Amino acid sequence: MVWDLDLNCEKWILDKHQKEVNRVRFLEDKYLISSGMDGTIHISCMETGENVMKRTNLFKETNYSIVGLDISGSGLAMALDSKGNARAYDIFHH
Repeated sequence: MVWDLDLNCEKWILDKHQKEVNRVRFLEDKYLISSGMDGTIHISCMETGENVMKRTNLFKETNYSIVGLDISGSGLAMALDSKGNARAYDIFHH
C-alpha cells in the first residue's frame, strides 16, 4: 500500500504480484520498482499506481523467486534469484 502522508490516506495498493513482494526500490522519484517471490518485477507510476511495465517472469523458467534487486539512476537493473543466478537488464528498453 502507498500512503499519502500529506492527505493521510491510502493512495493506491501494490497488488500486481501473485506472491509476496520482497524488494521495493524507487527510481527518479517517479517510479516504484518491486520484485516478488513470483519471479516478476513490476514498475509502477508513483503518482497513479499504474503498472508502467512488467518484466514478465524473468526467472519463471527456473521457478525461482527474486531475492535481490538493485536499480541504477539510469534504469539499469540487477536481479538475483534464490539459486544465485544474476541477470542485468535495462528496465525501460526492451
